[in-house]
Amino acid sequence: QISQPGISNSKKYIRSFNSEWYQRKSWLCGCEVKHALFCFPCLLFGGDVTWTKDGFRNINKMKEKTEKHEKSKKHVENLVSLSLLGNVNIKEKLTEAYRLSINEHNIKVKKNREILSKIIDCIFFCGNFETPLCAHDDKDDSVNPGVFRGLINFACKLDP
Repeated sequence: QISQPGISNSKKYIRSFNSEWYQRKSWLCGCEVKHALFCFPCLLFGGDVTWTKDGFRNINKMKEKTEKHEKSKKHVENLVSLSLLGNVNIKEKLTEAYRLSINEHNIKVKKNREILSKIIDCIFFCGNFETPLCAHDDKDDSVNPGVFRGLINFACKLDP
């Protein structure tokens, strides 16, 4: 409960915060620990220190100060940011993701074409010199892997 002592015509009284203000000002939020009011959009996105860090406590000036805060440029910007929060254009994001996946695919295809081109060049080389593509012992750990495999391994060392 936010309350504030006051004096009027030599009488002491305590003015208390009326929770109906929460319905009037949807952006208004309170803190029971600090006994102060805050602006929720400004808490999220930054704004006037009174409404974000210290908290508003002057209940006597409530109407005047809330109206002034509502008209501030930063508060209006923060309200717009809050209303747009989470409203992402799905079609736009899907289009962007689709474009990125196509680019990634095209990069892989280009790399594979370069590799395939090197392999085809090695096949042409062996064909021009009438050398066989396979050796008698075609195992990975073979001492003599054959001209074609040796050529492929050599090409890999030149262009990893």
